[in-house]
Amino acid sequence: MKERVIVKRGDYLLYDGNILNIPLKDKYITELSIEIFDDDDPCIIHQSYVIKELVSKLLELFKEQDKSLIHAIDFKEEFDVIDFTDISSLTFELKVK
Repeated sequence: MKERVIVKRGDYLLYDGNILNIPLKDKYITELSIEIFDDDDPCIIHQSYVIKELVSKLLELFKEQDKSLIHAIDFKEEFDVIDFTDISSLTFELKVK
């Protein structure tokens, strides 16, 4: 995946980088790993697969909304997988290389 995401809280930049490297909550990685692989302590291969699945869901959200900028407050549940505090105050901007 070559997509880049910019995460901001107001004018403050929190993250700017490859969407696959965005910090995700371990809770969601483990839950999906159990669901897919029945693995509650996922190895790096399972982690990588699960991270791609979680990120793909976020990318699909951008596609469904036909927007490159999304306010997390409008999609709290979807963005809850991201490991930042106060998700509802964040904006996510997708940049395609």
